[in-house]
Amino acid sequence: MIITLEGFVLPTRYIIKELTILYESGAFQHFHFNAPTDFMPTEKEMQTIKYTTKYLNQLNLHDESILPYSTLDVILKTVATRTIYVAGNAARKFLTAKLPTTCIIDISKKYGFKYAAALPRMSCFKVHTSRYCSLSKGMYIRNFLNSNVNIYV
Repeated sequence: MIITLEGFVLPTRYIIKELTILYESGAFQHFHFNAPTDFMPTEKEMQTIKYTTKYLNQLNLHDESILPYSTLDVILKTVATRTIYVAGNAARKFLTAKLPTTCIIDISKKYGFKYAAALPRMSCFKVHTSRYCSLSKGMYIRNFLNSNVNIYV
């Protein structure tokens, strides 16, 4: 299974705003989250969040029309017994902290995976750059694994 994340990488934590889970069957689940209720960003963190929102992922920290952040843990627990493929150290570290007994494989480290500058546009809940969309990233990873590593996920 593949899990991709999008949000705000900050010095104190990674705030997930978007999560995609791609299953071996070809099905996927795609989620958007509110900000964590316990998060009180510093001025410097807010500068990073504003920059990321404006120039990269177009995800708003305080978009309250989506799932409560607390559901993130519930969703992740449903996949805790699976082998999970991710791309990048930030995603691996975040998921390892949430799922400490789960086998999480960073394909960037293991297979030299890198995202293309532009990714295919997917039909996502939000209008935002495909390069910073967890659904687009997940589909790109699936194609990479199936084409280059012969792993069917």
